[in-house]
Amino acid sequence: MKEKLDKAIALMEEVEFLGEQVSRASELRRRLCGRELVISVIGQFKRGKSSLINALLGDELLPVGIVPLTTAVTEIRQGDSFQAVVSFIDGSEREIKRNELPDYISEQKNRNNQKNVVAVKLWIPFTPLGSEITLVDTPGVGSVHQHNTETSYGYIEKSDAVLFLISVDSPVSEVERDFLLKTREHAAKFYFAVNKADIVSEKNLEEFLSYCKAVLSEVIGLDVTLYAISSKTKKGISFLAEKLVEDLNASHDELLEASILIKLETILIQAKSKLDLYLKAAAIPADELGTKLAQIREEQSKLTAFSDEVQILTKQQTSRLVERIRVRLDAKITQFKSDMESKAVGPYGELNTFPSHQFEPKLQAEFERIMYDELIMLNEEGLTLLDEGYAVIVKALNEKAEELSRFVSDMVKDQFGLDYPISIKEFSVSERSDFLFQVKRSKNFFLDTGAFIHLLPRIKANRIVYDRAMKHMFDVLDRNRNNMVYNYRYKMQESLRMLCSELDTDISEMSKELDGLLDYIQRGQNIQSEELRKTKEKYIKLSRQLDKLG
Repeated sequence: MKEKLDKAIALMEEVEFLGEQVSRASELRRRLCGRELVISVIGQFKRGKSSLINALLGDELLPVGIVPLTTAVTEIRQGDSFQAVVSFIDGSEREIKRNELPDYISEQKNRNNQKNVVAVKLWIPFTPLGSEITLVDTPGVGSVHQHNTETSYGYIEKSDAVLFLISVDSPVSEVERDFLLKTREHAAKFYFAVNKADIVSEKNLEEFLSYCKAVLSEVIGLDVTLYAISSKTKKGISFLAEKLVEDLNASHDELLEASILIKLETILIQAKSKLDLYLKAAAIPADELGTKLAQIREEQSKLTAFSDEVQILTKQQTSRLVERIRVRLDAKITQFKSDMESKAVGPYGELNTFPSHQFEPKLQAEFERIMYDELIMLNEEGLTLLDEGYAVIVKALNEKAEELSRFVSDMVKDQFGLDYPISIKEFSVSERSDFLFQVKRSKNFFLDTGAFIHLLPRIKANRIVYDRAMKHMFDVLDRNRNNMVYNYRYKMQESLRMLCSELDTDISEMSKELDGLLDYIQRGQNIQSEELRKTKEKYIKLSRQLDKLG
């Protein structure tokens, strides 16, 4: 494999416009020589990826929580002692202390990766997988954090093997299926773990594993083995670690070479496409070529229209989604109020024997408990609807992204009759903050009834306290519902802003790459015919040699 990489790099280095491909192939060669195998833990958000890694390492190293936490990739390697280094987009690095990790990899402390972290690299004294394995924690896909999904999609291209994590609290989602299919194009080996196995009965777990095995095997076209685990109780963790170590020890080099071959083939296809485009263009008379290049550049100017289309699409779908959530929550509010009136009857009857000055705080505490439970249910309902609507929006946005790729490819094909591969990130909807409501517990939680109430007969005073408390509880419920809807809309608006920014960046990078190649082609019109002939012969030979390598 090294000989093949050496040959490919040497060939591509002879071509000015293949610098990107040379750089990527050189990185593959470095990893091959160092026997560096990258295993990424991937999956949908809130599956427990960070918790699983902590359990495998036997150390609470990575931050975990009930909301999507991981915002940047974390690479974990074995070293002589603990070390943490943050790599930034501008190429700089910073060594940090262990207690500073959440400041860079936690969504709560590094929202939307505003600190521009590429990855956090950790070295720890021991990992069960050994010194030649890099274990990677990736942000969850499918949450409403757009940058998390994009980071995970981007990292799978570097992965040699994948530990794909699902959990028993929800079936395999469409987002997970799509992500798995995309990962299948890059990784050479898959392991599957099912988290939270401790929260269901053995019978239900067996049924769930059977269902997931059938679904996952169909998606990747291979028979899969599922490992039932619990990151919380450590159930199945040691067995999973043993199986990973056993399999990797037996197939380390074979797995690494298979993965590098997959990645090298992609690089060679891209390199050959660029060469073929140059050769095709070089065979066209100068006047005709100038016209074709001008037409392509004119078409390129239309790319910005895609950004406008996506903005309109996202605004429309966001408005429809938030309205659906509002209508559903209104219906739930009506039902909740009816339920709460029923639930309040019991406490009212039990506490009504107390004098009003004792009845009021006891009723307040009971109503707070009831309302807090209802608010949790209401928020969960809203978040479920948000997730469901998110999947629909993601599908529409990815269709737009594919349309953009086809537009550029067709643009080149129309002028030169060649397939020109274009890759563009898949898009998702993001959020800037998680909605964390809080029922404030204080003596002023309910409306002040006034001291005079306590001078009335107990039955009458308690009834007044009860009625006012019930009304105020409904008001607080309505206010929290409105806050939830407002927050969901805010999340979608933030996603739109970030999405358009990402799309504009992709369009700019795509145009820049194509422009560079077109400029190189255009410069060829001005060189002497003998020199052009030699260049064409050289590139024809290189193209054939790359074909043989592929």
